[in-house]
Amino acid sequence: MFTGGVPAVVQEAPSRFDAYDTQALWRKDVDHYIHPFTDFAVWREEGALVMAESEGAYVYDSDGKRYLDAQGGLWCVNAGYGRAEIADAMAEQARKLAYYSPFT
Repeated sequence: MFTGGVPAVVQEAPSRFDAYDTQALWRKDVDHYIHPFTDFAVWREEGALVMAESEGAYVYDSDGKRYLDAQGGLWCVNAGYGRAEIADAMAEQARKLAYYSPFT
């Protein structure tokens, strides 16, 4: 019977982002990636923004925060992320001819 009290522990639903260890990813970033156009004083204090997933026009960092990808579409993802019909067409073409060098 409910007595009107609040449960002592409220368990949050697991997030798909729980699988990412942001600190471990940040350490790998520090060791292996050069960031052009970066304010290194801020970067050393706050770490890098680690993008983990995407959907449509949005990207998600490893902590699950959503960002509108207003720059990525400028060159290479102008149709958005996760477009199954584009991935299918790419896979079909790769099975037929993935690459051909004009220097033959």
